[in-house]
Amino acid sequence: MELENFRFYLFDRVLKNGLVSTLIISIHEDTGETIISSKSADGSSDYIPMKKEQIDLNEENSNSYLTVIEMLNEYLKDYNPELMINSKVDLRINHLRKVIGYYYDWFKSNNNELPELPTYPGTALSERSIIVNEERIHLNERQYKIISVLRNSSNPLKTSNSIARVVNAGCWASWNFRFSPVFTAKSIIYHQS
Repeated sequence: MELENFRFYLFDRVLKNGLVSTLIISIHEDTGETIISSKSADGSSDYIPMKKEQIDLNEENSNSYLTVIEMLNEYLKDYNPELMINSKVDLRINHLRKVIGYYYDWFKSNNNELPELPTYPGTALSERSIIVNEERIHLNERQYKIISVLRNSSNPLKTSNSIARVVNAGCWASWNFRFSPVFTAKSIIYHQS
């Protein structure tokens, strides 16, 4: 994805002159960190006035909010914080979370209802985690499928190959499955399933 896809416009309010006070949130091209592109040169304001004809602030911000949520869910679908810590993916996820925070604050500050979120079954990271020894362990999609197979199998699966076959069938995978180093490091998960 190009960095342009990570630029979002939060339309704050319509000014007396008809312009719209706008916050532009984007990614710094060198560092990957979240920046406010609309910040004035002297740093006195994060907002710039923009010309927008016939704008419905709530509708515009709702559409952008839902887009950011969808992008975040797409990134989280196979995200594994153990393997991807401090990576480019981590920067993207953190950026999207910050953007969601700006929109959330706008909705709350203006007493507007948050848009109704579409359902994303099995994509939210919080739904794909387990607790082991009082510590929350986040799972990627394949790890989650393995746990589901182990928990829900009517017949005991005796070998890693039989587990892999069932998981691959569930994930519609056609490649050979190898256990993640995360599972090797956290093998206690298998014993608690």
